[in-house]
Amino acid sequence: MELEEMKAAWEDLGRKVEKQDKLTHQMIEKMTEQRYRSRLDGIALPEKIATVFCFVFAAALILNFYRIHQPLMQVFGALSVAYLVVLPLISLSMLRDLKKISLSDISYAEAIRRQAQKRIRFQKFQVINLVASFAFMLVFFPVLIDMMGKSVAHEPYFWMLVVPFGIAIFLGASFWVLRCYNRTLSAAESLLAEIDQ
Repeated sequence: MELEEMKAAWEDLGRKVEKQDKLTHQMIEKMTEQRYRSRLDGIALPEKIATVFCFVFAAALILNFYRIHQPLMQVFGALSVAYLVVLPLISLSMLRDLKKISLSDISYAEAIRRQAQKRIRFQKFQVINLVASFAFMLVFFPVLIDMMGKSVAHEPYFWMLVVPFGIAIFLGASFWVLRCYNRTLSAAESLLAEIDQ
């Protein structure tokens, strides 16, 4: 009888250890997912703030559209509004997709592969966004001058000072932001790689 009791106790202990191991593993997965998402919040917050600014500028441009007199400048103004609304929404959508992760549904290797694909897609979009932002500057500056009632052709300092200075600041800030985003994305991805080891 004593042997039967020991055998039952041993099996019970085995089940408890297995259950505890499963709970520990689930806790590690949840903590990793949470740490991954919080890392990406370092990108999400500036993106959300930038989106609010873009929407405010788009609304201001729409409300002051009557000040744009030249037909070409009206087309540039419409393109500017489209840029200020569409690209931030795409960026936030891609970032939301990047933050979605579920380590319990798929294998770690598959989760890492999917997140790497999403990261690469997000990084490519940020480069496209950088080029589009540069084009936006070249389209928006003349619209801004036209809204003030002046002509771009009659503003010599515009092309000699404002545009080059604006481009220099824009490029410097853009490359700094891209570098920070890439660092944050790499750190978030390394969290996923740690759990696989």
